[in-house]
Amino acid sequence: MAEQHVVVRMGIMSALRRVLGGEASYLEIGEPADLDTRIASFMPSVVIASPTFGGQFDIETWRGKCARETRFVALVSSVVESRLCRGYDAQISIFDTEDDITNLFRILRGENPEPDTDTNGETLSEREKEVVKCVVSGLTNKEIADKMNISVYTVLTHRRNIARKLNIHSSIALTIYAISNKFVDVGDVKQ
Repeated sequence: MAEQHVVVRMGIMSALRRVLGGEASYLEIGEPADLDTRIASFMPSVVIASPTFGGQFDIETWRGKCARETRFVALVSSVVESRLCRGYDAQISIFDTEDDITNLFRILRGENPEPDTDTNGETLSEREKEVVKCVVSGLTNKEIADKMNISVYTVLTHRRNIARKLNIHSSIALTIYAISNKFVDVGDVKQ
């Protein structure tokens, strides 16, 4: 984990330990000067880094320095330009729940994070699946309404129903769900 802000770093590390427990080893890097030697000696399978670490975390440089199978996760703890998150395999936010983090690591391991139904057995309608595709593609509620030829109120109703059925309340978790259930390809997701 490469993050300069100690409170953010400690909070994410605490969440990771609760979610992953003893199945992982952790390395915290708070200073950009320590990054090179610490990552080289640790050889991580997952690097969680703030896109603004050390001014700007150069993802392509680090892909070249790490093992080919190393996954890179952008840690978004503030408003950052979307271009800074390009090149990462996934994103994690300080607003994500423990379930979101669990699902993220399941996807990174190649597992299917969530079934297509909730605990009540409700499935998404085709219209709701279409709304999910639009949301993860980065469209606003108004743009979704225009595209689907429905009112913004109907879009909001669909989004509420999707959140209730899936028990998903963050954009990253919805994106993970959409990718894992093959509603969208990773390339269709707005960065």
